[in-house]
Amino acid sequence: MLLKLGTGIGAKIRFSKAHPIFKKWTYPEIFGSGPISNHIRKNSMTLRQMYRSPLLCTSSGFAFWFRTKYEKCAGIDAKRIFVEVEDGGLLGLDKMVLESPSNTPSSEEKPVVLVFPGGNETTYSTKVRTLCKHFLRSGFDDVIMCNYRGKCNTPLRTPQFTFPFHQFNDVAPIVRHVEKAYPGRKILLAGDCFGANLIVDYIASDVCKNTDSVIGGVAHSIQWNSVLSGMKLAKEPMFSLFVKPWAKMTKDILIHGKRGSENFGKMVLEKIGKDNYDVIQSLSMESYSDVVTLHRQGLAKLCDDIFVDEEDYVREVSSHNKVGSLNRPIVLINAADDPTAPVSLEDVDNFDKDPNLCFWFFGTGGHCGYVKTMFPTCTNYIDEVVVECAQLLLDFQKNR
Repeated sequence: MLLKLGTGIGAKIRFSKAHPIFKKWTYPEIFGSGPISNHIRKNSMTLRQMYRSPLLCTSSGFAFWFRTKYEKCAGIDAKRIFVEVEDGGLLGLDKMVLESPSNTPSSEEKPVVLVFPGGNETTYSTKVRTLCKHFLRSGFDDVIMCNYRGKCNTPLRTPQFTFPFHQFNDVAPIVRHVEKAYPGRKILLAGDCFGANLIVDYIASDVCKNTDSVIGGVAHSIQWNSVLSGMKLAKEPMFSLFVKPWAKMTKDILIHGKRGSENFGKMVLEKIGKDNYDVIQSLSMESYSDVVTLHRQGLAKLCDDIFVDEEDYVREVSSHNKVGSLNRPIVLINAADDPTAPVSLEDVDNFDKDPNLCFWFFGTGGHCGYVKTMFPTCTNYIDEVVVECAQLLLDFQKNR
């Protein structure tokens, strides 16, 4: 008991005190006291590896910007399936397929993987495609990318968007569709950022509690506790250098659309009205505070009829209040230096309260960065961690 207490306190001290540039050379740490956490501690191979990002990528801002701009993903294609949900909304699901068959033997015992991306991502986003490709090459034959309402050439038939509101969480109807399309198969949920919030929201719901097909979830870069921690400014010189290009990219994705979501800007304009649209467009995006304004005020304007105020919106998109009500095992992975999805020491104290929660911390990685190599090609290490955790979760469920 004393050894366990001392170990836990030591881990929390390291998490709270160690500077990210020094933690870069340490192993990831796991928090959680339930059976899923114990199983992963015992069996994970990636947990025993040191992840050494290039020195420049110890900057959270640079890592995100560099990976988004320079990581490429070839050899994977998508086959579109439109799914209509109960309220008339339309979802664009893409079954991801390798252009060259995988050498890994396929197995019907593998679950169908549903990938829920960040709010700014679609099937065309490299970060999503690399994760799907890693799943496919690891023997998960059926991987489905879930595009949200109004995104990735999906017609918007309803007044509301999926992003960024949990009220229109479409995980449940997607699960029901997959249950019919793949009868008898188990389902695994995976994702990052906003998609991670949707997964936690669903796993904590009564709908999931009564759904036998879903075995659990694995996700990273979750917006865990925006209420207590806030979207904090990373105080590092390298971050400030790349705030503007990162912020401009965020603004362009939301307002002006991107490949696969060309009409999104028009839909935003129709939803919020010209005055609010002009407010968002007028943001200078020269400092990180403008990014915060965009996400916490600009996006909240999309749903004035739902949220009372900005704090109500922030409270809703945080997932920390789901601890204690998770109905399936879930593995969440975050970086200690993530400036847009922070996790505080107070949060760590609560991780033991839910036996279904396993929380990983990396010293660095930033927000959806986790850059492994910069040259000759940009690669990441988070995909292999997510896929390994998915396999461990599958093994855990089989042995229960």
